[in-house]
Amino acid sequence: REKHLKRISDTVLTLTNLLNEFLSIGKLEEGKIVPKKENFHLPDLIREVVSGMQSQAQDGKSIHFQQDGVSSIDLDKELIRNILLNLLSNALKFSNPQGVVHVTATRNEKKELQIRVKDEGLGISEEDQVHLFERFFRGRNADNIQGTGLGLHIVERYISLMNGTIEIDSALNKGTTVTITFPEK
Repeated sequence: REKHLKRISDTVLTLTNLLNEFLSIGKLEEGKIVPKKENFHLPDLIREVVSGMQSQAQDGKSIHFQQDGVSSIDLDKELIRNILLNLLSNALKFSNPQGVVHVTATRNEKKELQIRVKDEGLGISEEDQVHLFERFFRGRNADNIQGTGLGLHIVERYISLMNGTIEIDSALNKGTTVTITFPEK
């Protein structure tokens, strides 16, 4: 019975995530998502998201968070939450069993906010990297892993709405590092 309940719960979660992605795409295309800046303590938000995602991690995977020089910021808290949820979900999904996902929040030499999510998983081929932010694109090595190909497209749009940038550094079988940078006020 527990096995069937878990399967039903996982299916409901998958369908909910799918619907949310399609709703986000529609709202983005209609210009209905406008960032609402608010001051909040970023490390607390990241810890909250990490805690929630850690409870969903399987196969002994774990998430480690580290911050340096980052406290309160003025960005859209819900957009940041959604970005983190997507990136951590991807990092866990594409990590090896017992893999560790590293999340860091720092200020770079220009005092810009940088959030990094690094995994030690499948990685992304150079050929696929140029298409990562396209709607419905899925890497060739991710065919057997559940997903819609919408997540990074939405993440990139959210980041650009807040005048940020996203950069992905990856190599096959060596993992992926996603770096988000937001300019100083």
